[in-house]
Amino acid sequence: MIKRMATPDPRLQSCIDRYWCWQPAAGTTMPALLPGTGAEIWFHLAARPTTAGGLLPAVHLVATRQNRHDIQFTGASHLIAVRFRNPGLFSLFGVPLDALVDQHLALDDWLMRDRLLSVERLQQCNGWLEQVAVLDDWLLQCRQRRPEAAFTRQVEQLYYQQAVASNEMSSRRFQRLFRQYTGVSARRFQRLTRFQRLVRHLLIEGDARYLQQALAEGYYDQAHFINDFRALTGEAPGRFLTADNFAHHFYQHSVLPGLFDRGVPR
Repeated sequence: MIKRMATPDPRLQSCIDRYWCWQPAAGTTMPALLPGTGAEIWFHLAARPTTAGGLLPAVHLVATRQNRHDIQFTGASHLIAVRFRNPGLFSLFGVPLDALVDQHLALDDWLMRDRLLSVERLQQCNGWLEQVAVLDDWLLQCRQRRPEAAFTRQVEQLYYQQAVASNEMSSRRFQRLFRQYTGVSARRFQRLTRFQRLVRHLLIEGDARYLQQALAEGYYDQAHFINDFRALTGEAPGRFLTADNFAHHFYQHSVLPGLFDRGVPR
């Protein structure tokens, strides 16, 4: 299996966490895409996978997820993805996420065609570094068209620090903006990010002993975490935290440490 990561151009790092590439060996099972916040754009340079909704587009958005998504490949996989910081997608493109939750939409369904990067363009590149340069150029052009909004800091603080700075806007306006930027309410966002941080830690560390880490993330007790895990994934944590899932998952170590107080990437 080939895994690659790269940081974006510094001018993009307020919106984008990383670029990553995933090329598993033939016959490798695609890891489950678990509930979580944020968004990614996926480019499938080889076989296109399927979900319960059918065959996925060659280029598509992976938005905020309130449910587990099981993905299957019938052929060789070569996936390149842009991982946005919370709430980088809305900041960069101005596309409200509240209508995109739990969907895998083709880019030309929600993004202007004149800003679309094709799979063919990435396939023509001479290796990973050239693909990274192409992604940088594309996203910098998109960034020039839309200045970053001030509300992004509110979402960043809730994700990285689990707190929101005081502000003068009404609660109703805050919730409306929050749904546009993330796809879900602030309360739901906190639940998903708590789950996401814990599962990310357990899978990266290969550790099935989840109780102490669950308590540190804010779960009341073992039953609270088990019930939440089951509700979000459809199975108990003991059945999911296995050697196979430790070896194959979409979580990665930070490539942009120190930007925020908690510094935990998506």
